[in-house]
Amino acid sequence: MIDSLVTLIFSLFNLILSNEVYIIKRLGIKYGRDILREVRNLEKTIIKLNKTKCDYEFLQTCLIYNLASKFIRFKLWKTKYQKHHVYHQRQRKHLQMEYDQKSKQCMKLRSEYMTLLELIKQKINPIELQLLNKHLDQLKEKEKLKIKNIHKRKIEKLSKGDIKLDTIDPKKVVYNISSRILTNDPPVDNNSVTFNLFTILSIMTQDAPLSAFYEYF
Repeated sequence: MIDSLVTLIFSLFNLILSNEVYIIKRLGIKYGRDILREVRNLEKTIIKLNKTKCDYEFLQTCLIYNLASKFIRFKLWKTKYQKHHVYHQRQRKHLQMEYDQKSKQCMKLRSEYMTLLELIKQKINPIELQLLNKHLDQLKEKEKLKIKNIHKRKIEKLSKGDIKLDTIDPKKVVYNISSRILTNDPPVDNNSVTFNLFTILSIMTQDAPLSAFYEYF
């Protein structure tokens, strides 16, 4: 009888401690508004970090499978030139730049997160730290699931259902160019377009403005 009562009390105690509202309130009441502000900043940082990591993996998948996401598309004077290899190279370059930027953001946010967590560690006891980490893990998984679902729909739409994001592990993917069917460039209409070799090279090899691309066409 006593053992059952102790087990029940222990279970109720764990249930209370695992409650998100209780954890935050407890820290706020015990340590004051300053640490509460730090915890809230930590929550915001871990949400931003996980969103950025998901965006990074999404862009990585786009680069591997040559998927042109909506934000790197731009209109041309003549839509037929959207099939030209220079247009696709320019798109890929912008995609690569965004990918590199997300990588830098991930490192910066991770550093901010570790700094904030270290400050809080010095002010709370180990049990409270364990409960806080549990709360942060739940917050992280919730945000990750939400963003992953959005990216899953985008990948399936861009690939027309050929690629399933939930079956891809970006860390294990090896891009096999032999799986791609190479096609010839469409014939050039010399009557309608005058090609400038120097413009093409500048667009392909330098950070030329988009206006140069429009002038080229």
